[in-house]
Amino acid sequence: MMKNKLLTAGIVLSILANFILALFLVWINAQRAGLAHELSKQQKAMLELTDNNAKLAIMRDKLFSPAQLEAKAAGLGLRSASPGQKRFVN
Repeated sequence: MMKNKLLTAGIVLSILANFILALFLVWINAQRAGLAHELSKQQKAMLELTDNNAKLAIMRDKLFSPAQLEAKAAGLGLRSASPGQKRFVN
């Protein structure tokens, strides 16, 4: 009789341990899925920022090109200084 109670308690304990382990594995899988989604979002944001950075670098190079600066200066009525107008300060 005692042997049957011990066997029953062992089986119940084993079932309970397996249930707890299954719950833990489900929780771990949910955490992994959440992290994978967050990683995907961060990678997409990084690609977008990299793309914007490249576009801004191209725009900066275009705006600071000598031809663009000369055209902008001419539009504002500016011109190159003559040799007598230049002053150098040390």
